[in-house]
This record gives sequence, structure tokens and C-alpha cells, in this order.
Amino acid sequence: MSESLASDAASSRPLAVGSTPQPDGQGTVSLHTLDTEGRLGAAVASTSLLAPSWVSWSPDGQRLYVACEGDEGQVATLEARDEDNGPRLRTLGSVASGGSGPCHLALTPDGVHLVVANYRDGAVGLIELDENGVAQELVQTLQLESSGPHPRQTSSHAHHVVPHVDSELISVVDLGGDEISTYRLAGGRLEPVAISPLPAGTGPRQLVRAIDTAEAWVVGELSGMLLRLHEEHPGEFRVVEQRPASDRPGPNDVAHLHIDEARRLAYVSNRGPDTVTVFDTSSDELAMLAEVPTAAHPRHFSVADDLMVVAGLYGNQVQAHRLSERGVPSQGVPTDITSPACVVPRPVA
Repeated sequence: MSESLASDAASSRPLAVGSTPQPDGQGTVSLHTLDTEGRLGAAVASTSLLAPSWVSWSPDGQRLYVACEGDEGQVATLEARDEDNGPRLRTLGSVASGGSGPCHLALTPDGVHLVVANYRDGAVGLIELDENGVAQELVQTLQLESSGPHPRQTSSHAHHVVPHVDSELISVVDLGGDEISTYRLAGGRLEPVAISPLPAGTGPRQLVRAIDTAEAWVVGELSGMLLRLHEEHPGEFRVVEQRPASDRPGPNDVAHLHIDEARRLAYVSNRGPDTVTVFDTSSDELAMLAEVPTAAHPRHFSVADDLMVVAGLYGNQVQAHRLSERGVPSQGVPTDITSPACVVPRPVA
């Protein structure tokens, strides 16, 4: 199959999939076409990497930044190029992530640095990009130092990096320490600004901030909760409300969080129940609108136009759900892919 990366976005768009056999297996980053009906095509380009657990596109859609979750963490830069004989993925370089088990990375708003969350040892790495947008050098490493009451919280576990697009601040979520640590990027260095505590045993996994209001949201992997926060001052968060992320019985290792652009809906994936829940965030209290079955162990999902694409890591499936006018996912359309950990549509120019 050799469909072009430049396919008309109205009919299909490239989707990057990071596949990570457990634990720390040799995985792949592959490109697939995703049509408007939710059908995922066979891989049109692929490259092999160690444990590619998180994949992020550059804003222009020409490069992919990949967190390779090995004991000695690496961040790879891939070029996504459209050639005469079809699309191609080419590794442009790889640098140390600054720690062990990198599980998330984010590009700073100025496009000059990547910030990396290393899960296993709680380190935060700052990587400088060269003039071509390729990860060039690890320039700083910070060590989170905290713990919590849960058996998995004997030490810090950096899990999510959130640049504040309206400032130079960067917040880092610590699953092991029930904290959000915020830094300022100044002169190519990260400087501490604030630490915001969360309820003990939350195990915060991901944070989403609103751009133009003081609202923010966190999911607790260990508590199974969705939390609404208020950003009292830049980088300082206070819990306003929390509620279970799933109404199904049994344990729930909450995974991915997405807030729609209008900030009226929150989507949460639940590992254990193997569902996606939809919450109304527009009122004073979080209200669950729906809970929809999806692929087993939904580690990550993306929302592209009116489709939600879910990576079911243990189900060896990617499922695409069409969203209704109310934003509720329909029954999923499955595609078999080995150990999908992250699914990210290419940005639309």
C-alpha cells in the first residue's frame, strides 16, 4: 500500500502509531491512513525502535519525536517524508532522555526544546533541538523527590509534561509523589516555580490546562479519579472537585485525558473497565454523560475531527469511534495492531 502522506484530509489523514511489546520490547513507529469512516489502513511506512511509548508530531507534520521507554531512556527524531514510491520514515537522530523509562515528552511553545518525563526514576530531561528541529543534546536533568502512600509511590515517577502555551511555564505531573511541579524555562534552563499537592494516593497521570481560563483537570491513575483544578496563580493548582472516572465495578488504572476545545467535555480512558467515559465539564459539578466499551487496556487515544481513535495495548487493537453531535463515542471499528501504545493523527496544515 503506498497512499501518499499528502492525502486529502477530507478523505484520509496519516496516523502515527507507536507499538510497544511489553516489557521493553523492540517496537515500531508506523504510519497508517485513517479515513473518515474510521477505517485504519495497513502501515504505509514503519521503523523499528526500542519501546516507543509516546509519539508526538512537530507542528508542521514533518517530524516525529518519540520517547523510547528503555532502562536507559532515549528520545528519537524521525522524519516523515513523502517520496515517489510512497511515504518513508527515517531516523534523524537519538539522544539520552535524562533518565529511565521516558513515557511522555512535549515541545516547548518556542519550538526550541523538548521536555521529557522519565517514569522509572522521576527525572525530568530538557533537550535542545537544532535549527532543523532535530533533538540534539540533553542540556539539563532535574530530579523529582517525593513519595506517597500507595505501594507504587515509594519514589517519584514523572509522568506528564505540560507547557503553558501562554507563558514560559512548564508543569510536570509526579505520579509517585501526588504533586504537580512547575518550572520556568529561562535562558535555556528550567527554574523551580511552585509545587502543588494533590490528594494522597491520587497517582496523577496526566494534566490538561485551559489556555484562557484558570481551569485545569487531572486524572489519577492510582485513585481512579477525575479531578477538576483551579490555577490560583500561574503554576499553582488547587483541587476543586473530584469524582470516579468510571462507574463500572472493580479496579481502574485511569490512563488518558482529553478536554475538547470548547471545554465542555472531558474524555477519560479506563484500564480495567476498558472503557472511555465522557463528562460534562460546563457546569459546576462534573457529570458523566456516557461510558463506552473500547479496546482492552486503552492506554492512549486521540480525537481527530469527529473520530476518537483508541490504542488498546493488551487488546492488540486500535479502535476508531465516531463521535455523535453530543460528543459521545459510538461503537468502535477495530483494527488489529500489535501492542499499540500511542496513536496520533498528523497535524492538519
